[in-house]
Amino acid sequence: MQNEYFKAALSDFTFEAANGGAIRHFAEKGYTVRQIMDELDFPASYEKVQKAVWDFFLEKGVILLHEPGTAKGEKKKIYIKEYGKFGKISFRGITASEDGQQIIDWKDLSCKKLDKECQINVIKEKHRKNGKDTAYVTCDFGIMKKRDSKAYAAALSLLDDRQKEYAEGLPWADQRVYHCMDARMTEIICRLLSSEQYGGSCYFMKLGEKVTIG
Repeated sequence: MQNEYFKAALSDFTFEAANGGAIRHFAEKGYTVRQIMDELDFPASYEKVQKAVWDFFLEKGVILLHEPGTAKGEKKKIYIKEYGKFGKISFRGITASEDGQQIIDWKDLSCKKLDKECQINVIKEKHRKNGKDTAYVTCDFGIMKKRDSKAYAAALSLLDDRQKEYAEGLPWADQRVYHCMDARMTEIICRLLSSEQYGGSCYFMKLGEKVTIG
């Protein structure tokens, strides 16, 4: 047992030394898992690269396993620097969780009664106002893959090759996941929504708004 643990630890150390930095670099640049594998100097299994990308996204906050703006552990007060119209510096206090994320009293909005094109226009406009770094969208790929493989396959079939390769490359947890609304994920959600294959919520942290769509 001890020998197996040592072998696993040594394998992880070797993998990190050989490929860890490169994987994080290419993931940051937007490469898919398959594309990253093509760039590595040292061979690695698909599953290991998947896990490394997933762990990196969790660390960077690209993916959250809990709802954005909700408390995770003890609350604390933090202060953020802001610049006024003429460059004057001020500090604004906000309540945050122990992981540093702002705790938000969400304003709930629903677009479900609008047609799909209008829903897409609403989230694109709010995304523009909010910015991508503090906007998240719910993703249920892991739930579908585990519990409804037909729905999962149907959703992936609606994506173009680039989008599909990205979605398939992540080892989605069997739970609701919250993915940063970068350009690619926004494209994916809008494509699924337009084909009536998406239901969930978008979180715009700067605006303090949670928008239900689908």
